[in-house]
Amino acid sequence: MLSLRFSAYRDPDIYNDHLLGLLKLNDAAPLRVIEAYEKRETPESIVVATAGGSRYEIARYCPHAGAALDNAPIEGHILTCLNHHYRFDLDSGKCLDGNCSLRTKKLI
Repeated sequence: MLSLRFSAYRDPDIYNDHLLGLLKLNDAAPLRVIEAYEKRETPESIVVATAGGSRYEIARYCPHAGAALDNAPIEGHILTCLNHHYRFDLDSGKCLDGNCSLRTKKLI
């Protein structure tokens, strides 16, 4: 039997669920399940505020892996999930690190 040996590194070294799924599973069906899980909507909401005083109503749980966002740090208008460090733009809800989006609404 032939052995495949290689080394890999990430720069920056940040957890990436898609890469892990590809390396562990290498199967399209489980990857589709992961993507469906990440794109689901949760009905619960919380209100967060930026240092500049902007307030947003957002989904209570991270769309990536379901972590609570109650204590997630906000820098500028970027919220960072404490679980896997996925970053979300509070204005658009767009995830800057993955294939999901956060339900967000700016409050007046």
